[in-house]
Amino acid sequence: MLFFRLNKNNDFNNILMKTITSIIIKKHILSINKQESLVLLNLDNTLRELAPIKSDFSIIHLASLIDYPTEKISKLLKKAYGKNFNQIVNLYRLEYMEKLIFQEVFSKKKINISELIKQSGFKSRNSYYVTLKASRELKLNTL
Repeated sequence: MLFFRLNKNNDFNNILMKTITSIIIKKHILSINKQESLVLLNLDNTLRELAPIKSDFSIIHLASLIDYPTEKISKLLKKAYGKNFNQIVNLYRLEYMEKLIFQEVFSKKKINISELIKQSGFKSRNSYYVTLKASRELKLNTL
């Protein structure tokens, strides 16, 4: 019931989710040095831009874009977020899909979930639903 109420007030929900994400990141980020922080910032910008629009986006592609070894990217993501590359990419895609849904709602267009899933970079509805479920469980467990 509490989660339903939070979803009705989007501003409050956005603030709450950012706070929860910040708490999770701070919990893991304590053991990261300055160079790793800069790489994480670069990773974040690149993933936010490319992960949703490229369904075949890989850690090898990311490594070549930011000129950083794949093994180190993998270890850094696990160290900072406690998740592997594919889990992180799918969370960026989920965030992008939420933006697309809001755009569709505000423009009063008919929402085609299958099309939005493809536009967000998910390869299938199943991968979208698995990511969504994991994301919801993470948010509820941190409350």
